[in-house]
Amino acid sequence: MIINQKFLVLWTLIIGVVFIIPYAYHPLTIDPVLSLRFNIWAVLTFFLLFLVTCIKSKIIKPDHFNIISRPIFIFMACFAVIEILSFTRSVNWAEAVFDLQKLLLFFLFFYVVSIIAGLNKDNVYLIAKSVVVSGIIFSIIGILDLFNYRLYSLMVNKNLFSSSLFLMSPFVLFGLFNFSGLWRILSLISAISIHCAIFLTGTRSVWLAIGLSAAILACTSLYYRNHRRNYVFNKKIIKIIAIPGLLFIVSCSFLFFMDHSSYSSVLSTKNLEKRVELWKNTMDMIKDNSVLGVGPGQWKINYPRYGHFETGQNASGQKTEIVFQRPHNDYLGVLSEYGFPGFFFFIGFFIVIISYSIKILSHDNSDKRKSFVLFMAYGVIGYMVIAFFSFPRERIFHSTFLALISGSIFSIYHRLFPLLKTDKRLPIKRFHLGMMVMLAFFIVAGFIRMNSEVHARKMVQAVKSGKWDIAIYESDLAESLFYNMDTVSNPITWYRGLANFSSGHIDDAINDFKKALLLHPWHIYSHNNLGVCYANTGDLKKARTCFQNAILISPVFKDAHLNKHAILQFTEKKTVR
Repeated sequence: MIINQKFLVLWTLIIGVVFIIPYAYHPLTIDPVLSLRFNIWAVLTFFLLFLVTCIKSKIIKPDHFNIISRPIFIFMACFAVIEILSFTRSVNWAEAVFDLQKLLLFFLFFYVVSIIAGLNKDNVYLIAKSVVVSGIIFSIIGILDLFNYRLYSLMVNKNLFSSSLFLMSPFVLFGLFNFSGLWRILSLISAISIHCAIFLTGTRSVWLAIGLSAAILACTSLYYRNHRRNYVFNKKIIKIIAIPGLLFIVSCSFLFFMDHSSYSSVLSTKNLEKRVELWKNTMDMIKDNSVLGVGPGQWKINYPRYGHFETGQNASGQKTEIVFQRPHNDYLGVLSEYGFPGFFFFIGFFIVIISYSIKILSHDNSDKRKSFVLFMAYGVIGYMVIAFFSFPRERIFHSTFLALISGSIFSIYHRLFPLLKTDKRLPIKRFHLGMMVMLAFFIVAGFIRMNSEVHARKMVQAVKSGKWDIAIYESDLAESLFYNMDTVSNPITWYRGLANFSSGHIDDAINDFKKALLLHPWHIYSHNNLGVCYANTGDLKKARTCFQNAILISPVFKDAHLNKHAILQFTEKKTVR
């Protein structure tokens, strides 16, 4: 019975994180993976916390739960407090609530993973085996998508797909060196397919993560070789450090099967130049909001104040305005949204995890455990590198695997360096009950948000098709307490305003655009469309003000310039008459 309970908890974790979340896809939402995976994650965490709470004390002793008194949870708690305080700075509360939910869910999931991974010293190795199998499936699907010229269906974005593969690689590389027989063969297949897929995506940030992570671990190993006599540095460690680079070199052979246009983009500096510009503008935002930031999930709303919109080309080759949704740098994102206090505790989490890894490598006598921790540290360092150029903190896959990697390290540390026994007993069941109530709220809010996004997608399609009555109907269903803005920061009420204006309901459209500006004060389209509505009612003064507001936000916004010019011409003619 005890064995069954142990395996029930472990395999619930494995199936949920390794075999369900990475493949979850909702074709009816605007973002086909984010909302659905968040809901699965919340339900999984609730169920795991319930199992851990109800499991018999013979399996989990009360003292095992004292992990919550470790410094890493103090950092997490402080970060959560900072985010709650910065919540008061938010313009759009629905986006702030979703960002807060993801943060708290990560903390709870890390806690649950740490407990489950620590139930048995071999649990982390079973997790590694499951990732080996999933890595083969995940990478092959991505490679097939590439050669079929499709978007990366599992992650939508090639950069996110590549970084997801990287987060799988620590478990796979560990298996390659520590498993035997069939599992070693599977680990080899998984490692080769993962690194081939990473190369084919052309994601330079992940390439850099592989190189820097391997180099840092190599330097660390050399240090311990020279300064720690009790540290075993042998040929196996050299192989462990070298293997990611060797696999990457093997992957480069695919270069011969690619045409010039496929790999010339890798050498281009245009994306880097755009990101540098994003980072400079974000620094201005940070200077103005250094204490508590602009609020959770509010960067995309505040950014137009600091960085003008740019023009680019869509898939059809037509010119369009580029609307940035994130700074493509998680560190600057945290600084801008939570201020310097939040950034301190955010970085503190990674520093504590790395310090735990170093202490394990310094004192553990098991080569297998040290090998495992070494590869997990490789994953953590790589995540930190990727976060400098991308936004893994925003995505569910990356958060769950970061929790899996860091939670595995922490569980080993807690087992090797137990806390001193004390007579004080933490009210764990009460804590778990409170957290389950909170998770129940997350689940309800998450499903409401996902349902709203389904209707939002229908609304967008109706607007594009000119079906205004359907657009108004779907917009009413899409807007909710937990969802009022689509994935490119267009308020739902803005779409409804377009539909009302096109249907001849000018007064309703004016109210809709005003509501849209309450949710997103720097939304250039709402300013421009509100100006058009005022112009249609004859209020040219208000119309000119709206067009000017849009131009101040985005000087390259052509429609606002044309409308303002038309108003000025009309006014001049009227004056002459």
